[in-house]
Amino acid sequence: VSAMDHFLYALNAETGAEIWSIDLHGAVASTPVYANDALYVGSFDRKLYKINLDGSIAAEFTTNDWVWGAPAVIDNTVYAADLGGYLYALNDLGTSFEEVWSRKVAGRGIRMTPLVTDETIIVGSRDHFVYWINRDTNEEIFKREMRGEVLSDILLIEPNETVREPMIIVSTIAHQELLVAFTLDQGERRW
Repeated sequence: VSAMDHFLYALNAETGAEIWSIDLHGAVASTPVYANDALYVGSFDRKLYKINLDGSIAAEFTTNDWVWGAPAVIDNTVYAADLGGYLYALNDLGTSFEEVWSRKVAGRGIRMTPLVTDETIIVGSRDHFVYWINRDTNEEIFKREMRGEVLSDILLIEPNETVREPMIIVSTIAHQELLVAFTLDQGERRW
C-alpha cells in the first residue's frame, strides 16, 4: 500500500497486519507495480525505486522531479514520467537501474503511467497535450492538443466486434472535453 506519509506498506491480506514498511523519503502517490518478483514505485523525493518483496531497496534512480504515476515495466525495461515533464527508459539490472534515455517531453507535469506499446510510449500532460514518443529513439512522433489537463491514465482498447482499430481513451479536466478517443497508431480523433 502506498501512502502520502512517505511509506510503502506490506500488509497481510487476510488479517491486515503490517508485515513491513519502508520510508521512501517522500509521498508515494501511485500504486506499486509488481513485476520481476519486485515492486516498482516512484516517490516525491524525486526517485524511482525497485523494492524487494522483503521490503528492502534493490535499486533506485534519481529523476528530475516528483514521480506521481506508476511506472510501466516491460520485461527488464522500466518507463516512468515525472512532474517536470520528463520521460525515462531504464534498464533494470537487478540491483541498479541503467538509463537508456531520458527526455523532457512535456511543458508541464506528467502524472500518469506511460502507456507502452510495441513501438510507442504515449503520455498525457498538464500542458494540455498527449504525446506519442518513439520507444527506441525517444523522439516525438506527434502530439495532440486537448482542452484541459490530462491527469489520469490512458485506456487502450484493442480491436473487437465493435471497435475496428486500436484506440486510446484520454480524459481531461475540461468539462467540454471529458473523454476523447484517438486511434492508437495515427492519433486521429474519433470522438
